[in-house]
Amino acid sequence: PGSLWRVENAVEVPEGWAVYEVEMFTSSDCSSGRLSGEIIASGYAPPIEEHGPINSMDGNTSTIWMSQCCPIDEFQRPLGFELFEFHVGCNIGDAWVGVDLGAGNTVNNVKCVRIFQVGYEKMQSQMAYVSKWNGTAWSPQWVLDGLGGSEWNRRPASP
Repeated sequence: PGSLWRVENAVEVPEGWAVYEVEMFTSSDCSSGRLSGEIIASGYAPPIEEHGPINSMDGNTSTIWMSQCCPIDEFQRPLGFELFEFHVGCNIGDAWVGVDLGAGNTVNNVKCVRIFQVGYEKMQSQMAYVSKWNGTAWSPQWVLDGLGGSEWNRRPASP
């Protein structure tokens, strides 16, 4: 418990969640204790090079993670699925991205999160959960509320 952390959509996102960057910290002002490890996610909209989960924590706001509930161009679909109609839009909790700190590396609390979402409102989550794996299930720890896009959002917000 405490070695897996994620940020997940806490509201419906009509056209799939798209995020440039997510950062999680153990300090309450996002100044220290940035979590790092293997990037984990609910999925992605292909191709992985352009929309894969690693893009959400690579320190680059010009790369993007697009969740599996984003539209997928028919030419990017896996072989044999070109004509398959994929569901577009994320229900609550469908889309998430996080970090696996590795065995033996645990964090009791994530106290600050910075997130940079796309500017298009239908691909933003205005609210998100910060959750950790408790050994048997994901457990929401707190809520990021009033989130927008096209810029960094920090929770708790700066004084």
